[in-house]
Amino acid sequence: LLLEVMQPSEGWRLEPEVDEKRLGHLTRAVAANGEEPLDVEYVLATEPERSHHGTLSVLAERVQTSEEGSVLEVHVDLQGEELPVTRYGAEVRARIDCGEKSLGYVLFGDVVEFVRRHLWW
Repeated sequence: LLLEVMQPSEGWRLEPEVDEKRLGHLTRAVAANGEEPLDVEYVLATEPERSHHGTLSVLAERVQTSEEGSVLEVHVDLQGEELPVTRYGAEVRARIDCGEKSLGYVLFGDVVEFVRRHLWW
């Protein structure tokens, strides 16, 4: 990244990165919702005691390579609330509502994925 232009007088938006291994869930949820945007709950690293809400507005066209691996950048529009502490580049933990999954998958899905990726092949 050589240049990043910010305009603080405009509205803020979040740009979280989604791991490549989570893209299947995200693309299926976007297709199932049609025109309805997905709900997003997020927590700012500058204010971890309070959660905020937004809606998923844009999925990037292609996957990028970062330090953690391949990621897809998404844009989240904030829902009518002012952020108390605004810092460019601040870390955000976001949870995108992709629908319901079974309890077994929620609890052990990452373990199964790890075994498939590192031990099975």
